[in-house]
Amino acid sequence: WNTVQAERPGSLLGYPTSDETVLPDGQGRMNRFERGVIYWSPTTGAHPVVEPILNAWANVGYERSSYGYPTADMTSDPAHIGGVVHQFQHGPLAVQANLVPVSGNSHCHGQDITGCVPSGPSVLDDCVQHIIVDDNANLALYNGGQYRLECGDFRNHISKHFSHPNEISDEDGRNFFKCTSNALIFGVPADADMGDGHQIRNINSGVQGFVVTRGAPYFTIYTAYTSGDGGNDWGGCVRDSS
Repeated sequence: WNTVQAERPGSLLGYPTSDETVLPDGQGRMNRFERGVIYWSPTTGAHPVVEPILNAWANVGYERSSYGYPTADMTSDPAHIGGVVHQFQHGPLAVQANLVPVSGNSHCHGQDITGCVPSGPSVLDDCVQHIIVDDNANLALYNGGQYRLECGDFRNHISKHFSHPNEISDEDGRNFFKCTSNALIFGVPADADMGDGHQIRNINSGVQGFVVTRGAPYFTIYTAYTSGDGGNDWGGCVRDSS
């Protein structure tokens, strides 16, 4: 427990919600926490597993699957914008944590993610330029659709946190997606909520990324900003939180 610093209530895992459980192989142990689990075995040690990897691992059978036990902590996946990867005994398990729809895709709305297909960060500029006109068109889906970013919220609340809010570059778009993904996946609740929104910040000692979400169990991203450069240091956020 101390090894993964899970005792801090504001940590990635939060408080424990179960007693230690002996796993079916008789060797491993598991504890559940508010936002994930810790798995331990004599050969791999103790490692936390959280969403979205936890759900993907659960779907294939946890430690009884072909992946086995976790051997490291979850990290950002350099191969995918906003993706994460977790190393297990018999190979890595990767999840593309956010899905960006094709510009103007009218079938990618609300909680129904049918028809959403990957595209590039230019979708943010398409929203600002009103190429995408629907306020409720999804620009990004995180954690399998649990969190979604709609064009209206980006256009009205988030785009002002860019150096050039009227023209979003691909570089800024990529950094924005990485920063917000890191906050949603690796972050913790901030010290105070904002109105009816819930604020999440990533954990680092440099430029932090903040995301404010609303709703449950599916959340919309109301706004997002960084702690550096007046709220728009997306590159610094990626540098300090990857």
